[in-house]
Amino acid sequence: MKLLSAELTKVQISLLISTLLICVSIRSEAQTGYQNITEQRIVYLSSKLSLTAEESQKFWPLFREYHKKREVSSVKRKSLNVPTHELSQEESLRIINDYIEIKVQQALLLEEFHNKYLEVIPPQKVLELYKFDEEFNKHLLKQIKNAGQRRRR
Repeated sequence: MKLLSAELTKVQISLLISTLLICVSIRSEAQTGYQNITEQRIVYLSSKLSLTAEESQKFWPLFREYHKKREVSSVKRKSLNVPTHELSQEESLRIINDYIEIKVQQALLLEEFHNKYLEVIPPQKVLELYKFDEEFNKHLLKQIKNAGQRRRR
């Protein structure tokens, strides 16, 4: 009986380790995907913004830092996507409040980096940044939509 118990424990440990490795792999792929999009965004914006060498040297590290912090809050927000039909009113209220808190944090983060951007590039370029960033988002959504249509065929 002890032999069976020891084998069962080994099987359970193996399953646990396998599950953890799969979770880490999925999280790593998601992070790589987000980082890849951030790098694509930088390439796109670099071609649109007319930053001097000095401005680029100061601006792009801030931009990357903003997107890293933004990714963290996006992951938190996505973790709130749960089947709603199984939630109690209290659980639903907690998730709603968490969702709003994350949105507020994202707005404060944008404001913080907006001010940092203004310290290293002129207001006209910050305005262009926001305009071209929206353009990039539309371009990215179009790519995603087209990829989805190709898969359906």
